[in-house]
Amino acid sequence: MNAKRRKIERDIDLLIRRVDDMVDDAEEHGSSETAHELVVQSNALRKEAKGKKSGVQELTTSIQALEGELATL
Repeated sequence: MNAKRRKIERDIDLLIRRVDDMVDDAEEHGSSETAHELVVQSNALRKEAKGKKSGVQELTTSIQALEGELATL
């Protein structure tokens, strides 16, 4: 489970870095269509990162629940 969690956290970090790069590129292109496309793509990646963060939280909650069950055995 910890390996899965670390992988998801790495994915989130990579997505956030890609988003930041896209936003920087969009700022350089000003009000062009390319800038608009970069902003749309970056927003989609932000949503994906948010979903992965939620997944990590759910995974953590599941792990804690299982640890609690094991402690009572």
